[in-house]
Amino acid sequence: MALDEVFLLGSLIKIGEVSALYAAPNVDKTLMTIALLIDSIRLGRINPALVYCVNADDNLNGLIQKLRIADEFDFHMLAEGHLDFKVTDLPDLMDEAIANDQARGVVMIIDTAKKVTNLMDKTRVSNFTALMRRFVGAGVSADELPRLFAADLYGAVCVSVDAGLPRHAVTAKVLADNQSNLG
Repeated sequence: MALDEVFLLGSLIKIGEVSALYAAPNVDKTLMTIALLIDSIRLGRINPALVYCVNADDNLNGLIQKLRIADEFDFHMLAEGHLDFKVTDLPDLMDEAIANDQARGVVMIIDTAKKVTNLMDKTRVSNFTALMRRFVGAGVSADELPRLFAADLYGAVCVSVDAGLPRHAVTAKVLADNQSNLG
């Protein structure tokens, strides 16, 4: 039995998938993602308490603006140094959430992937994309799938990848490893 497709962010990002938005720097990938996130919150597709935006790319002014938006719409904004968060701790936090069955239903937006893993190292990229797939599907056994609705089971991970990096090598691997939707 196939699961119904449930879109989280417009028609770009689906529940149960790891997706990458790949475009040139400064073309508003983040603003588009936040606008689509707000629409999905307003439509009731997403529980904002389970949304975590990892903001690893903004300066202080950008972070303050996005923290205000996160506060208004009740989702979480994580940033380097804010509330003792370290971007380099993200993989360990994701592993911990998987181990403690706390990843179920979580939507994580990572801006930008290059701050979380070394995109020029194929092994690190493969390890991180494998972690993202485990995070998205955490806590669900194969025999549960026919009985449960996808939106209650899976979260999603969306990563931002700037096109300024060499796409033909490792950046393409992020996309290929996750059979990503491109925006």
